[in-house]
Amino acid sequence: MPQRARSIDRRSFARRARLTAVPARQVDRQQSVTCDTIIHGATPCPSRGADDWLRPAPPMAHSQRVKSAVVKRQHNEQYACVASPTQQLSKDEGDHMRLMSSYTRSDLKQLAQRVVPHHLQTLARRALRKESDLDPYRFPRMGTEQIIEDIRAKYGFDGDLLRIFANNKSGIVHKWHHYIPIYDHYLSPYRGQKLRFLEIGVSKGGSLQMWREYFGPQATIYGIDIDQACRSYDGIAAQVRIGSQVDGDFLRSVIDEMGGIDVVLDDGSHHMEHVRKTLRQLFPKLSDGGLYMIEDLHTAYWRDFGGGYRSRKNFFQLVLDLSHDIHRWYHRQHPLVPGIGDHCRAVHVHDSIVVLEKGKVFAPVHSRVGSA
Repeated sequence: MPQRARSIDRRSFARRARLTAVPARQVDRQQSVTCDTIIHGATPCPSRGADDWLRPAPPMAHSQRVKSAVVKRQHNEQYACVASPTQQLSKDEGDHMRLMSSYTRSDLKQLAQRVVPHHLQTLARRALRKESDLDPYRFPRMGTEQIIEDIRAKYGFDGDLLRIFANNKSGIVHKWHHYIPIYDHYLSPYRGQKLRFLEIGVSKGGSLQMWREYFGPQATIYGIDIDQACRSYDGIAAQVRIGSQVDGDFLRSVIDEMGGIDVVLDDGSHHMEHVRKTLRQLFPKLSDGGLYMIEDLHTAYWRDFGGGYRSRKNFFQLVLDLSHDIHRWYHRQHPLVPGIGDHCRAVHVHDSIVVLEKGKVFAPVHSRVGSA
C-alpha cells in the first residue's frame, strides 16, 4: 500500500475508534470481546469494507499479555468503583450485593467523592459536624425555669434579656447560654434609643422577636438572609430582606434603607470567607461608637467552614492582626487590616464571640502628675 494511503487509513481508524469504541465499564466480562481487544487489540484491515474495520489482534508476546492483563484489571477496578447500582443489578443482583458488602469505608468515601457534588458534600459534613460536635453541649432540660436557673447560677446574670430569651414563644431562637450576659453587657446602653440594628441570619425569626422586645419599639431592626422562606417574617418584629451577606450592592441597599447602621450582629453562614468579606463591607459603614459583633466563631476551628486550628484562614488570625493594628504606635508598621484596624478602638474576645468597637482613634499620650 502506498505510504499516503496507509497514513490516511490510520487517521480514519483513529477517528472511527474514538466514535465507536465501547466504554470499558460497559463491556461484559463474559463476552469474547474484552477491554484488551477494544482498546489495544483492534487493527485496521484495508482488505475489508469501509465499515468492517476491526479484526482480532495477532497473538501477543508474554510481556504484552502481562501489560494487557494489568490494563484490564485497572479498567475492571474502575468499573467496580464508578458503576451505578442499576448497572450491576441488571447483571446479577447477587454479585451486586456481595460487591457492596465488600466495600470498605474508604471505598464508599471515594465513591461519594466521585458521585456527589462538592457543595452537597460540604453541606452534609456541616450537618454531621453540628450533630456530632455540638450534641455533648446541648442543655438537657428545656423548661423555662431550668434555663433561667442555669444561666443565673453559672454567669450571675439575671437581667431582662434572660427572661425574654427563656420565655420566647414567637418563632424559634437558638442561643448558647453564655451569649445572653455577653449580649446584655454590650447592648444594654442602646436600649430605649433610636438604634439602627442589623442582624445577619434570620433563620426561624425568633431572634428578631427577642431583639424587638429587648430594644423597644423605637429601634430600627433589620434582618437579612438568603433563604426565601424568611420573607414570611418581614414586618412582624423587624424588616427582613433577602440577599447574600457577601453581596456588596445588596448590603449597601439595606443600609441606605435603614438610614445608617449602629450595631451589626453577624449570625449568618459562619463561614470564614463570608465573615471576613462581610466585615470588610460593613465595618466602614458603622457609625462612630458603633459595635460589630460576630458570634458562633467556634466554626473558625472547623475546616468545613473554611477554618482550622492555627490555620491562616481562622478568623482569630484576623483578630490577632487587628490587635497589631491597634498597637501600631509602637511598631510603626503598615496596617494589616486596612479600613478596619485604623478605625477600631478595641477588640473583645469571648468564647465564640468577637466584638469590635468603632470610633476615632487618637495617638496615645502620657503624663506624670504628683510631687516627690
